[in-house]
Amino acid sequence: MSSATWLYFSQPKEVLAVDETDFKLILDTLPASEQDALSIAEEPILRHYNVSDFDRYFTYKNISKTPFKWEIIFSVKENPDITVILAKRITEEEGFRIADSFIINHTGEDYFNEHFRRKSFDGYKATYTYLPWTNASYKITMWILLNDERNISEHKVVQSPQEVKISRKAALDTSRREGIKEPLSCSLVPVNGRLYWRCVSKDRTPGEVYGLDLDATTGKVERKHKYIKKHESLAPIRKTQVEELVREVEMFGELKDGSIVNLYISRSQSEKFHIIKSMGRPVVRDGFSGEADITIYMDRDVFLAALESDDPEKLIIEKSKENLVTAKAEKSTLELTRKGYTLLFKDIIP
Repeated sequence: MSSATWLYFSQPKEVLAVDETDFKLILDTLPASEQDALSIAEEPILRHYNVSDFDRYFTYKNISKTPFKWEIIFSVKENPDITVILAKRITEEEGFRIADSFIINHTGEDYFNEHFRRKSFDGYKATYTYLPWTNASYKITMWILLNDERNISEHKVVQSPQEVKISRKAALDTSRREGIKEPLSCSLVPVNGRLYWRCVSKDRTPGEVYGLDLDATTGKVERKHKYIKKHESLAPIRKTQVEELVREVEMFGELKDGSIVNLYISRSQSEKFHIIKSMGRPVVRDGFSGEADITIYMDRDVFLAALESDDPEKLIIEKSKENLVTAKAEKSTLELTRKGYTLLFKDIIP
């Protein structure tokens, strides 16, 4: 009886690669129980990853609650954890009430009523119009930023009942005497809770002082701004740019789930990325993967030109003939063919 050798090749399996680890839902009313919170927390994850069986990929890890939010953490095999925040909405009146109280506690109610006017509230940021002089049209913007717990996380407001005694003209005159070059601009700014006239020149020479901050009450020069020319360097390639290009290139669309491509952008800051085909869509991550099927080396100018091209795939193929795009196989030809690298073999992989 003759013997036969059977070769079995498993079908590419579904692979989940986490590209978004933080989700947040703003709710008018918080869930009353842990079970309700868990059920609601699953919704944004299911929508984002387009999976129907939550428990197949995600495992509940931890849950905590404060008066204003639930925080739920899920673990994902071979991926970073996912955190979902369910936060109680801050209404406009509630937000302004908290922000008003902060300012009044520092300046007094009379000062607040005379100088501050509510302007807008965007869910976390309370913005005010500040009037230095009630009988003048000059005004500036100040703001207070809240967090989910209704605490002040950042602010740019005065923190004392400061009177603006120095005029803009006087601040400009002082700046000229201090040697600040024309053309000059001068505006009132809050810095560390106090108001200053910030007068700066558009004519800036490396190593020279180009601006001043003058106390708006005393006129004292509190700080000087010196122009330091930054070393010019190429802007780094971003993950979002890689994602944009991958979506437009057919050869990536042909890859099966679980395929992994390393991408090296040369002649820039030598950025490294890897692209995982996950649940039918590409996910881009920083750095190389040790499990990559191939590594593509692409010149920075070619990458940027492909982003702007009407036919990026054609451009990449043409530039590969000039060795500005090359590829190195990291797996066997049989394995690469099974995963859908046919077009890459045809056009780029030697």
